[in-house]
Amino acid sequence: MTLDGVTNPTEPLEFVPDAAADAGPHAVPVITGEATAIEYPAPPDDDSVVSGDDLPTTELARVVASSNRVDSSGSDGPAATAGSTATASADQAALTPTEAIDAVGIASASTPIAEANDSNTDPMFSPPAPEGPAYEQTAAIPATTIPTGHTLGDTEELPVQYAAASIFDGADDVAEYTVQPSGGFRLRPSFVFGFLTLTTTLMASVADAIDIRTSRPVDGINVGIRTLEDFGTNLQVAGFVGATVMLIGGLLSCFGSRSGAGIAGGAGLALAGWSAMTIGLVEVPIHNAEGITRNSGADINGFTLAITRDLGWFLILAIGILGLTAFVTTLRMAGSAGRPGLNPWVAALGALGATILAVGPLIPLSEATFDLNLGFVGLPRAFFAGRLVLLGLVAFSGVVGFLSVRTYGLGLAGGGLSIATWLWATSLADVGDSPVGIAVGNLGTVDTSPHAVTTVGVALALVMLLVASALAIVDRPRR
Repeated sequence: MTLDGVTNPTEPLEFVPDAAADAGPHAVPVITGEATAIEYPAPPDDDSVVSGDDLPTTELARVVASSNRVDSSGSDGPAATAGSTATASADQAALTPTEAIDAVGIASASTPIAEANDSNTDPMFSPPAPEGPAYEQTAAIPATTIPTGHTLGDTEELPVQYAAASIFDGADDVAEYTVQPSGGFRLRPSFVFGFLTLTTTLMASVADAIDIRTSRPVDGINVGIRTLEDFGTNLQVAGFVGATVMLIGGLLSCFGSRSGAGIAGGAGLALAGWSAMTIGLVEVPIHNAEGITRNSGADINGFTLAITRDLGWFLILAIGILGLTAFVTTLRMAGSAGRPGLNPWVAALGALGATILAVGPLIPLSEATFDLNLGFVGLPRAFFAGRLVLLGLVAFSGVVGFLSVRTYGLGLAGGGLSIATWLWATSLADVGDSPVGIAVGNLGTVDTSPHAVTTVGVALALVMLLVASALAIVDRPRR
């Protein structure tokens, strides 16, 4: 064995015999005793490297042997194993023998445990359950035979105590307060006719109504083009009022409102009366020009008269036709739909107000007589017919609408009073240069202010209309 680089390879190494404590075949040499300190010669002054020849041989071998000793607490080498074995042998010799523990037999489940069922010492203690009541044996129920014609599970019919009375007698109340579900928007003819009427009214307000021409100037004949405004400063707006109310009522009827259908129908009747009255006014200058031409004598030089009923005249006539058609289309919604009727006293007063309103313009003034309302010389028949048509339709819509005591009738009365109310208010306030009253006012005077009777009728009809509407809203069944 040599140590290259540490000792001189040519120098023999001293052998250290094995320890006497372990003579087994796998004994590990153990070196006991303290290691001899190795003294190294001081280096020369010339800082030359020290070689292995300068180190002591015997001491070096002991140092190498002692360097192979391993601590028994953390090494896995043979030396550590030998050291731990010797230590364990010494510890076993120092232990004191222990006494044997006697085996304890398993106790039987039926053997009671001492101090059991004690709330102070037994952690598993629970109080015993209280004893239930003692039940006695019941008697046996005798079996019964099933009658002939019956099977198992059939029950006998209960006797009828009140044969004349039904189990549920509130069907009338349910039908009265049942609100029909709304079907949403559904296009109705009244809405279509309302839109067409409003468009036609707009065209008629700007179109030429008539055109009167003569070959030369003639006294008493006013020539030129006339529009709707020339016959009354409040006629145009009156037509728009009726058409707008008709359109709104038609829109409400599209959502299933019967009162809306009545409003559209009443406004249609009002427009028909307005159309008849307006055409009667338009025919007055035509009738005057034709009368002068026919009655001209031989002393008057001949002239040519040309009368043209222009587009505006036919549009006014179309407005009346559309209004009547719209009224007819709303009759299919004139039913009550199971709702309670209106207050009959309020309806009667409203019908009375509409009647007074229609009679007021027929009262003659000054030296005029009542029969002049049917016609006289100097005015065309269309004029008198237009007045009577207007008053008749106002009375019809008011009386029939109120006395029907239905929501449709209430709307019919309201729509029928729309144009008449406008003509009454504007003529009473003298709005414009030449406003026209209801049915062109009373005969026998040139004053356009409405008669006092007419004012009472309008006021009574409007008040009863508001009262009936409020009562209808209050009495309306809730969902």
